[in-house]
Amino acid sequence: MRPILFALVVLSCALPASADIIAIRFKTPKDAAKFKDISVIRGGEPMVVGEKLVRENSASNNEVTELILANQDDPTKVPYKLDKEGKPDGIKNTVSIRAAQIAGTILLVKDGTLLSMAQDYSDRRKEYTDAIAARDAQTKASPPWLAAHQLVLLRGEKLSKWLGSTAFPGAAEKLEKELAKERKVAADAMAARLDEAKNSVQSEETPEDLVRIAMDISGGTDTFAVLRSKHCRIIYRSGIDELRVKELLILAEEIIDGWRVEFVDPYADASYEDYIQDHTMIEWFFGDNDIPKSEKYLTVYYKYAWDPKHKEESLQNAGHGLRRSVAPEYVHYWRTEDGSDLEGFIAHNLGHDLANIHFDKRRMNMVQDWLEEGSALYVALEWLGRNSVNCKAFAVDGKYAHEKKKAGEKTAQVGMRDWYNAVAVEAGSPIDRLALLTLFEFGDGDIAKSWSFFDWIAKKNGKQGQLFLRACCNASRTKTTFIKDWRAKAEEIFELMGQDVFRTLDEKWKEFAETGQDVGDTKKK
Repeated sequence: MRPILFALVVLSCALPASADIIAIRFKTPKDAAKFKDISVIRGGEPMVVGEKLVRENSASNNEVTELILANQDDPTKVPYKLDKEGKPDGIKNTVSIRAAQIAGTILLVKDGTLLSMAQDYSDRRKEYTDAIAARDAQTKASPPWLAAHQLVLLRGEKLSKWLGSTAFPGAAEKLEKELAKERKVAADAMAARLDEAKNSVQSEETPEDLVRIAMDISGGTDTFAVLRSKHCRIIYRSGIDELRVKELLILAEEIIDGWRVEFVDPYADASYEDYIQDHTMIEWFFGDNDIPKSEKYLTVYYKYAWDPKHKEESLQNAGHGLRRSVAPEYVHYWRTEDGSDLEGFIAHNLGHDLANIHFDKRRMNMVQDWLEEGSALYVALEWLGRNSVNCKAFAVDGKYAHEKKKAGEKTAQVGMRDWYNAVAVEAGSPIDRLALLTLFEFGDGDIAKSWSFFDWIAKKNGKQGQLFLRACCNASRTKTTFIKDWRAKAEEIFELMGQDVFRTLDEKWKEFAETGQDVGDTKKK
């Protein structure tokens, strides 16, 4: 691990001493009102977001937190420059907030700066404008033009989500005006499909059996409401705002449609089926942060099958997932509290579910943990620029749940592509080895490689990449011949008959990861 440690040391030396992006929550509405002109809204709550400033040669002051504020309208306008030693110089636009006004802080980007976020924005903006150029090179209104137009909207919507979920609501608003014009360029079936899904959000009656079970468990203090969309349903506790839940469902539908636009629509034909079915497939249950109650709701309402060997440990996890044969087939149960990253839960869970649906044909007991984790990280990082869910596996049976957040642990982290990429290149297993590992056996390098390889094979290899991943799932159903069968199919897909196809793909991935991958905060030269 010496080379990667050296690389990280070099990076840290080049960063300002402040080097953290944080969001500050306020104790009272009155406190928040004093900073309304510089606040952003995160999860319905006003917060001040910026780069934490620790001035050199000054005593630590726990009574005041000082931030360098972002330009909310333009991420590229960083309010300082770096001097020859790589330290902030000429700092402008700062704010000081007293500890008595602060309810808590959220670490958004560890070792991140406004400069690194500016670079991340530039990379994402280029991806969007490149998509526009590719579309405009096609004959207007032709099938290739329409498909490329959907990709323009997808790239723009992802960029807008990233801007809005970080520190740049003004830039997000400007981009939305651009997107409004782009959406008027063509009215086609794919756009109508997304609109239909987003407009499908509606309330429905809380299931009678849940009402009865909640009465038995809580004596009537627990109440739940339900919203659903075309593909998803959310059951949520009192205290979670209905408007936020509606926005969560819209986000979910955008992610599902975005997956289709990128990985399904361009290749759909008689031999390439779309396994995303148009019914309510996925359900989230957002309960309160009470372990005994969660056990009862999972056991009684969802008939959750606990592993007796790991039940006590599993109960400490904030999230649980299960599959069933009736719709919604994919269920995610979460214990939540004020400040829980519900958007992060949605994105990460959808990454798992879409991997199973799209690559493994909705089959039970998917055994390609790397593909599920890689897809989950891909969706979270693409749509939110952060991943706030870490999956945990038990040694005996390989089932995984979601780890309980430890005291003081960050709930969300933005701009982590550079970290995943560096660790993947340094310590990730070869792909044919990675495909044999269970989640419990993963090291950090394997988690990182799962994302980095997926990001490359799925986004940069067209239909061949999609067929390669589907072939992986198909072949893995027969353990004794898995790698042999997958190798043979991969040689056929990539027209590399008689060659070491896995080694060739790993070499191409590594070259891309070292020179061309979008790594967010730290762009490779």
